Amino acid sequence: MISQLDEYKIDNIISNSKDPHLTVKIHSLIKAYGTNQSFLKVWVNNDSCIIVRLDNNIYIYTPLDTDYEEIASFLCGSVSSINININIFGKDYTIQKLAKYVKLPYDIKYFNILTQLNSEEHIITNINIDTNPKLETVYDVLKSCENASFNVGEFSSWYVDISHRIRHNCGKSYLICFEQPAACCLISAMSNFAGLISGVAVKPKYRGNGFASELVRIACENIRKDDILPVIECNDEMLPLYKKLGFKLADKGARLEF
Repeated sequence: MISQLDEYKIDNIISNSKDPHLTVKIHSLIKAYGTNQSFLKVWVNNDSCIIVRLDNNIYIYTPLDTDYEEIASFLCGSVSSINININIFGKDYTIQKLAKYVKLPYDIKYFNILTQLNSEEHIITNINIDTNPKLETVYDVLKSCENASFNVGEFSSWYVDISHRIRHNCGKSYLICFEQPAACCLISAMSNFAGLISGVAVKPKYRGNGFASELVRIACENIRKDDILPVIECNDEMLPLYKKLGFKLADKGARLEF
């Protein structure tokens, strides 16, 4: 049975998970916003499967014994009633099993979920990193790197969400200026167990200077200060870079697009 989740139950459910890299987005959203917001809906199935919807994104964490047919029916009803493009994020097997019961047209995109178990030493020592940059500047760097596989989205909704996460200690931002803003990085989600690094971007003219690597190292260092696990999601093209920084493949994730 699927029902709305009481906020006090979330820590108990996620604490029992052996996969902090899979629950960081869900836990961070609930930490930042709570469960009483009209734009954020949280459901639970059999006290183990958690579903969170924020605007047009749905995040799902499922144990192996989940009733995927029931979940798919519930989600398809939600998608039909919203009548906009929806993305459902989860572990690859979760998305694959859900897709078997989906009646609507869809597409599936896969990505890698990496964790870093060992800290890395910094290579660059003469670059100043702003740990409290203006988010407008961070957004400009991200926007300059936008392509078919890296979509930043509209500024106002991005700004409201990221600034809120930062205020509630569920996110952080970093910026390198080299003559002008050159590179940025975000910790876009932080739970009691993990911190998710995202938005790693370097303007084309500044690439090849090690800026991305240094930003990721700084982000990992800050995550470890909270005694939690650094996590990053990436496509196959970026795997060599993150493996050089000490990350290991932990899981495969997927996005179900309607």
